Amino acid sequence: MTPPRWVKRFLRMLFFVVMGGVALIGVGIGIAGIIDANQPTYWGTFTEESCVEGGRFGCRSVGTWVSDDGTIRLEDVYLDGKPDSDGTVDARYQPSGVDNDADDNIVHTFTGVALEPLVPWILTALAAGSIFWYGRKWRGTST
Repeated sequence: MTPPRWVKRFLRMLFFVVMGGVALIGVGIGIAGIIDANQPTYWGTFTEESCVEGGRFGCRSVGTWVSDDGTIRLEDVYLDGKPDSDGTVDARYQPSGVDNDADDNIVHTFTGVALEPLVPWILTALAAGSIFWYGRKWRGTST
C-alpha cells in the first residue's frame, strides 16, 4: 500500500528543510573556520589517562595536554582522534575564536586539523547536491 499523496509531499518538504538546514550549518561552520584562521594555535603533546565510552574508536580519550613550550597545560581534556600505542600524540589547541577549543575542552590530532577546513564545505556540497538531485528527481511527481 502506498502512502497518501499528502504524506509523500510532507516527507519531501521535510527532506528539503532538513537538508537546507544541514547546508546552512555547513556554511556557518565553514565561515567560522575562515574567521578563526588567524587565531593563535598551539601544538603540544596529549597523554591519554582514561578512555570513556562513546567515542568514534570505541571510547573517547581523556587526558593531559601540554604545549610544546610548556606554557599551557590542560587537564581532563578530550582528544578528537586516537593516541599512538604509547598513549601519546601530537595535538593542536586553539583557545580563542568563534569555534574555539576551550569551549569544547578538546585538542585535535594532525588528521583532525587537516580535515577541519574541508569537512564543513563537503557537508554543504553533499546537502546541496542532495537537494538538487532529489529536486530534479521528484519534480512533477506527486505520488
